[in-house]
Amino acid sequence: MFDAWVVISGVDAVAPLNAFEFALSYGGTVLGAQSVVDGGFLLAPSIVLQDDLTVPDVNFAVSTLLPTGAVGDGVLAAITLEALMAGTASLELTQVDLSAPFGVPIAVGGIADAEVNVQQASTPGTIVLMLAGVAALSTVRRPERRFGSRG
Repeated sequence: MFDAWVVISGVDAVAPLNAFEFALSYGGTVLGAQSVVDGGFLLAPSIVLQDDLTVPDVNFAVSTLLPTGAVGDGVLAAITLEALMAGTASLELTQVDLSAPFGVPIAVGGIADAEVNVQQASTPGTIVLMLAGVAALSTVRRPERRFGSRG
């Protein structure tokens, strides 16, 4: 399992972040979503409005209960994903909505998606065969060299 973070940067005091909502599409065949938690960027106290892990998307929404918003850079959410099989999965942010206090929309400047490559892990049988091979190699002896005396 590993975590993927949804990060925001460049939130300024002109339009501080008061709430956010997004969907993270991950395909659902190579990866499976295990959990999603608030990243702590919004000012406390905050409330999770939606945390749906329905395949093939994670839908998540959080709002602060204060009439002010957060500024700067930070983590909006952490999503724990599990590798289900070998392959490549794209992580795509969609349906991104950002709001300043009192529901004023904030324009999204840009979104960076990601790609995850999952490789086949070694099975216990493969490890046993590998160890047997190492054991067999360690029992092979080198021929002894005999050094004759010079006279």
